[in-house]
Amino acid sequence: MSTTRTALRNVRISLMLIVLSMLFVTGSQALAQGSDPMAGTSIETLGTFTPSVAADRLLVLMRITMEPGTVIPAHHHPGAVVVWVESGVYRTELIEGAGTLTRASATAEAAAEEVSAGSASTLQAGDEFSYEGAIHTMENPGDEPLVLLVSALLDPTMPGFMFE
Repeated sequence: MSTTRTALRNVRISLMLIVLSMLFVTGSQALAQGSDPMAGTSIETLGTFTPSVAADRLLVLMRITMEPGTVIPAHHHPGAVVVWVESGVYRTELIEGAGTLTRASATAEAAAEEVSAGSASTLQAGDEFSYEGAIHTMENPGDEPLVLLVSALLDPTMPGFMFE
């Protein structure tokens, strides 16, 4: 492996460790306050990459699974996010900001729907929601586990979930 590749790999690993440690610290602070905002949620990182066109960002692909009845309170993420519902029912409420919702059943003429602060949306399998910097909630109102595939272009120096 070339010296440049080794250096880039080490930078990526370091950035990922920073992100993971910040997520751990955020979760520990929440537990110290008496509640875990991520209870009932598991996050599996499927891949990471530092793109040359955005060298100060980390592209992350994750699978998020939420148990029935799980609610993640108001939060935002340090970058752009695309959420795709693999299975289950996903409900999100936008508190600040805006996003784009694309229904799996939408026709080409009505493929994208802009949503703004104060609105709540319920998504089904195959639906997609994208946003950047929006403060929102996440909920599984269904009777089955909710599985989301999430791609995010994040600031690796910040926690992935930033609670209000």
